[in-house]
Amino acid sequence: MSANLDLDDEVEIAWSAELGQAITTAPLVVADLFVGLTRSGELFVFEPESSVPLHRGPLAGIDELIASPAALDGLLLAASGNRLVVADLVDLLELSPGATPRRGVFPLKGDVCSHMATDGVHYAALATRHQERLLVTVFANKGAGTLELLWTRSPAGAADPHTFATLCFVDGHLLVGLADGRLWAYALGSGQLVGEDQLSEGLAPTGILGRGTFALLAGADGAIYQVHCQDGLTRTALAQAVNQPIFALGASRSHLVSCHGKLVRKLELRSGKTAELELPQYCTQEPLVGKEHALLVSNEGTVYQLNLPGTALQALRSRKLFTAVGSLPSPPVAGRDRLYVCGPEGELVAVRLEQA
Repeated sequence: MSANLDLDDEVEIAWSAELGQAITTAPLVVADLFVGLTRSGELFVFEPESSVPLHRGPLAGIDELIASPAALDGLLLAASGNRLVVADLVDLLELSPGATPRRGVFPLKGDVCSHMATDGVHYAALATRHQERLLVTVFANKGAGTLELLWTRSPAGAADPHTFATLCFVDGHLLVGLADGRLWAYALGSGQLVGEDQLSEGLAPTGILGRGTFALLAGADGAIYQVHCQDGLTRTALAQAVNQPIFALGASRSHLVSCHGKLVRKLELRSGKTAELELPQYCTQEPLVGKEHALLVSNEGTVYQLNLPGTALQALRSRKLFTAVGSLPSPPVAGRDRLYVCGPEGELVAVRLEQA
């Protein structure tokens, strides 16, 4: 992702495209290519300079996609039902439009109940629900476009039909998960349980985000905690409750930005200082957080650029990209010099990002 996340003064739209159907899971940028999947498994790939898709076609093996895909060293990983589909995106640079990339399929025990998680290079993980149990499976990248199933574990406690887990990688060697108010961590290499924590009902966690050597835990009341995974799991409060739920979190090495509807809050991770800003529109999708700026897209299709340094939180510029009613189907994603935003009617807008 661009570390700068800087829009020009005019918030210039580089191009837009009509896909005919919405990208309903989190899109990706892989090797400077936009990669998006629809609920039915239609795969779209765009180059940053062109509104004509480099690739468009169904990804075989996907019946209904409800979990966001992920990228791992040039591979696209998408889980649907009880199988994981792996496609080699590098092939797309050499294939003619409409051709099918190389792919593989891993059968899964149970139905997918988490988004795909990867560390970008070495590991991928997902959760499934099987016979009232939650299963967590980790895959290792073996190179040459292949994955190996490393281990499967079952965290303590039953999984009800509505369980949806959140997974993240921490410190290069840990997988941390959250489901049904339970927090747990496994060692990636061995699958050994490092620690677990049954969280209180008052905390009511809504999400977890991995950042460096720790994880960030969001509470339903707007509180934010830092989770360390040495000698078990320990939590430290970073930001106090604001009595508004956290709909989305985004973080860089220095800042965390949380969306509470119209209220947006930044947290300086080193100093613990916070600042708030009230926007005119609701934002419930994950913000993109860089070194100097954060980018948010409202539920009504307006992009906002926020300035992070200093004591205040300020909106520097904004532009309405399209008319959206209700909410966006997926979060924005940024590449080297493009911000990509997907609309509810199948719109895809590419906004120029300034180079640092």
